[in-house]
Amino acid sequence: MAKFLDEYNTLIKYSDITLPIKQIKKMRQKNEDIKFIHPFIPNTRILNTYDIIITEVSNKKDTTPLLVRSYDKPLSDRELECRLYRVFNDESFSKGGRFFGAEYQQLKKEDRLLIQIDNSPVTEVDFKGLHLNMLYNFEGIDFEGDPYTKINSNPELRPLLKKVALIAINAETKQQAINALNYELLKDYDLYQIKKRYNLKTNELFSKFEDAHPTISKYLRSGVGIKLQNVDSRIAESVLKYFTKKEIPCLCVHDSFLVDEKYEDELCDVMKESYQKYLGFPGKVKVEGGAR
Repeated sequence: MAKFLDEYNTLIKYSDITLPIKQIKKMRQKNEDIKFIHPFIPNTRILNTYDIIITEVSNKKDTTPLLVRSYDKPLSDRELECRLYRVFNDESFSKGGRFFGAEYQQLKKEDRLLIQIDNSPVTEVDFKGLHLNMLYNFEGIDFEGDPYTKINSNPELRPLLKKVALIAINAETKQQAINALNYELLKDYDLYQIKKRYNLKTNELFSKFEDAHPTISKYLRSGVGIKLQNVDSRIAESVLKYFTKKEIPCLCVHDSFLVDEKYEDELCDVMKESYQKYLGFPGKVKVEGGAR
């Protein structure tokens, strides 16, 4: 595993992976009158990664500021740190194992699509409902449809229901799950607004999740989340190995991957094959698009 990471990081180190600062500035200027008001902390505004990046580049300091690797690129572009490391849990290679360390992993999905690899736009391909589909696969079932909207078909609720599902899988007790969701709502104003708009109660959201997925409800609060991460990290490793062998930069965000858009179809095929290798069922993928 360490040998492969060295090979991958060497490829990434010598690849040109950038964010277009001018384009980001233009996008931000359109929204400059929008102020983020936190429901519990009035008169606050979230400082996002782009604010930090733009401030760094605008200052043009001689010393290397926070998060900036170098200024050897034109000020219209910002080079990203994309090297990865793996994190296992409980001193076991069978728990955890996901890839971390890249700056792009902190960006929102729509913002990641602004990345350029070797001056080419990217496409991002995501596994659909990864952990819920994996649990159904454990039961010998190839689940059809969207496992998140099975809880409620309203598409506006999907981001909140996805968060509920992931927390339900990883929490050890129901109260821990409720506390975790309340914490996420505190951090994410958009999710808070969805919950408020539909007058949803936190504890009821988890109960509705169990009612919608009785076949896999036994996995809730069972500690299975960290084992699922181990399987998805092995799938990710398989995908990254494929493209590294071909000397094609591939960026990893746990259950999604970014490549130069000309490799979109190839990435979809590799992801499906890697999933089937470990779960025995064909992987379900979704193309998020690119900067085309």
